[in-house]
Amino acid sequence: MDSSVVDNSITSRKRKRDEDEEEIEKTMFVIVSVITMLLGVMAWYHNKYFAKEPARDWELERRSFLNRLYRGAERDCVEQLRLSKRAFFKLCRILQEKGQLVRTRNVPTTEAVAMFLHILAHNLKYRVVHFSYCRSKETISRQFNNVLRAMMKVGNDYLKFHDYNLEGSEANKWRWF
Repeated sequence: MDSSVVDNSITSRKRKRDEDEEEIEKTMFVIVSVITMLLGVMAWYHNKYFAKEPARDWELERRSFLNRLYRGAERDCVEQLRLSKRAFFKLCRILQEKGQLVRTRNVPTTEAVAMFLHILAHNLKYRVVHFSYCRSKETISRQFNNVLRAMMKVGNDYLKFHDYNLEGSEANKWRWF
């Protein structure tokens, strides 16, 4: 009898241990399933709201536009900047050497001069140039002013102003302008 009670007790403990292990396995399965679903939801949320690719590659578009101006057909450069490519690069060199126009961290001097000439040649607003050159309006304004200052420095050497002496009725007519 003593042996059967011990056997029943051992069997009962084994059954209880087996039931506990099954309960632990079920609990672990539920926990792992919930964690897997949470990780899936977190990955979806991250991909949808955080890991966004830029809609456009602004640098690529800017380089493409400038390459068409500088290295494209001569006619395109003349139509857009009102200068031949040779004259454009010579003007850039003069503005760098004598006008002290310097390259900024993000904008090369050729691009700044191209923006300046494009604005003057077509009487454009900054927001129109902003679209073509893929730069902020503030950057365009700052670069325009930098090139204008450089142009004013070299203006006395390269620009010749004529004196007009108007007499008589023509002088009275034009003095208001």
